[in-house]
Amino acid sequence: MTRIHNIAAALTLAALTLLAAGCVTATMHREKGQTAQARGEYAAAIDHYRACLDKEPLDHRARLYLGECLLNEGQYREAQFELEKVVAARRHDTTLANRALDRLAEALYKQDRPIDLYDLLETTTAEDPSVRSYLRQADYMIKLGDHDLAAVAFQKAANFAQPDDPEPYLAAARFFESINDNVHAARNLRYAAYVDPDHPDIDPAFRRLGIVPGPTLPLKPPALDN
Repeated sequence: MTRIHNIAAALTLAALTLLAAGCVTATMHREKGQTAQARGEYAAAIDHYRACLDKEPLDHRARLYLGECLLNEGQYREAQFELEKVVAARRHDTTLANRALDRLAEALYKQDRPIDLYDLLETTTAEDPSVRSYLRQADYMIKLGDHDLAAVAFQKAANFAQPDDPEPYLAAARFFESINDNVHAARNLRYAAYVDPDHPDIDPAFRRLGIVPGPTLPLKPPALDN
């Protein structure tokens, strides 16, 4: 019995050693993929990420990076599939899910699939009504030429922003300035100046509109009255 026990213990140790080696190998593939991705060597990075996922299919970070590299290689459909898996599996991980959603939206846009993109953005804002979700929606509505929905998305982003967060107003101001709507651009800059008067982007933006910055410009945003 002692011999059998010794063999069993040896086999258990060997199995654990192989398991650990497998985990290390998956991690090494991911790390090599990240190095290649940082260098812009996307094809090599794709090979490493796929090798990592062959060994560890639940490495969602590797799958996200794989999707990003496929996107950079112009393989938009394949990128979409990988990124959808990340979003579905990691919705509770806000950081990872948001990064995957940013890339997924881009993959759909690159495929010229506006209906699917609209659906994704609407679903995302319904499930996660946040500044980032609405600014993402606004960004792609601008790209799709739907300026009315973009303006609404900026307003909703402001509603969910922290009282000291000027980004929804600055983003809206950049948008309105880009379409030569200086009235709305200036108004959003005034809101931003109220929220964060020391933000370095505000005074230069006023000057681009021909407005001299001064203490009378800040205007309380309607969102702060809600």
